[in-house]
Amino acid sequence: MDIKQQTIPGTSGTIGITIYFAERNSNKLLVLCPGFLDSKDYLGLTRIAELISRKHEYTVVTFDPTGTWSSDGRIDNYSITQTLQDFNSIIEYMKTRGVYSHLVVGGHSLGGTCAILFAARYGMAQAVIAIMPSVKRAMTEHTLSLWKKKGVKVSNRDLPNNPTYSLEYLVPYTYALDFSRYDILLESHIVQVPVFVFAGEHDSTCTPEDIQKYCDQQNKNFIFQVIPKVDHEYRRSEINVSMVTTCIDKTLTNSSCW
Repeated sequence: MDIKQQTIPGTSGTIGITIYFAERNSNKLLVLCPGFLDSKDYLGLTRIAELISRKHEYTVVTFDPTGTWSSDGRIDNYSITQTLQDFNSIIEYMKTRGVYSHLVVGGHSLGGTCAILFAARYGMAQAVIAIMPSVKRAMTEHTLSLWKKKGVKVSNRDLPNNPTYSLEYLVPYTYALDFSRYDILLESHIVQVPVFVFAGEHDSTCTPEDIQKYCDQQNKNFIFQVIPKVDHEYRRSEINVSMVTTCIDKTLTNSSCW
């Protein structure tokens, strides 16, 4: 498998991407987005990209949203609105490099939520893969009040290849204001293509109960699956990463709409 890291033009500077090329020429494209402030190079996302490229013969692109990691922009540029634009910029760029007649978008946690929103708003995708998506409508009043009072939310993320070191992000309150513009429950009803939704049995961040309730409120094209024994931070364990990729692989392989 050929893997290439590069930057491409976005709407607010360049976007850092990694392209996983299928062994044979493929007309299938998958774009994957990491979770809140996460890196595209975290093991939990790279293994999924490798699997789907190798076994399902997709060209897969992972990316760092604008304002984070290898992409241009300040943390002030980081938002759901900007991330949706990043999805679109990547797809338009890839179309200049090949012919793709089948498009899938996906991601982990907030990345999965953004993938669903992108499918709803842009109408391009033929399927969605949402891994442990955040499906609650709004942040709690307590969280918003503290965020507004302090002006920023401090979040630390460990380096992909050196977890003893980390980056500190000071996420401005404007992120929360942008977040409040989106209603994932309402917008999901617009999506008519297959949506493969995966929950972790031991996930306390995006609980399987919350995700199942969300899926039950959607159309029948939402396909819900619980991955046994894993939590939200499955990327930190090789065993858990393997369990997640295996479950995703089996679900996609056995689906008639993949």
